[in-house]
This record gives sequence, C-alpha cells and structure tokens, in this order.
Amino acid sequence: MLRKGYWVECIPVNGNLQQEADGLSYTASAASFPDVCAHASSPDKAIEALRSKLNRLKEQYEAEGEVFPALDNPLEPSHRHRRVYGWISVYMKVEEFSECE
Repeated sequence: MLRKGYWVECIPVNGNLQQEADGLSYTASAASFPDVCAHASSPDKAIEALRSKLNRLKEQYEAEGEVFPALDNPLEPSHRHRRVYGWISVYMKVEEFSECE
C-alpha cells in the first residue's frame, strides 16, 4: 500500500458533543507533527486550519531542504484519541495540503 499522507485526528476540546453556542471547539492534530495543532468551532474548520498549517510547514521544510516526517499507513489510523467521545480521524494526502490556499 502506498503511503501518501498523514492521519489527522479531531476531537472536541471539552470532550463532549454540545452545540457551538455552548462554547464547544475542536482540535485537529497529527501524530507525525506533535507540535502542530489547530483549533476551530467545527471539525471541518479545525481540519482545514491544520491543513493550512501543514502546507506552510511543508513549504518551510522544502525551502530549508529538510525531509517531512515519515508518511502514515493509510489502512491503520492513529489511535491516540480514540477513547474521546466525538473523535474522528481522516487521512490527509500530502498533495491535499496545497488545496487550502
């Protein structure tokens, strides 16, 4: 199986599924980038914000001649936050990073 991206996990910050009016926000992160995360009012927005951050990070790595962390297996999602109610995980291909800008 070709590895073309990274698993992104998104969880509700307060651990339960309430309405946005109650102040719920979401955090998106990827295990391959432990220092990078994004926060937003919905999972989609958090994932898009993370995609934007990873796109900038990819450009920085390329400009400095560094290599991106090893790609994740697309068949086996990360399980770091699986026990959090409302957890979702999506596989983001590296070529999708540039779609956000």
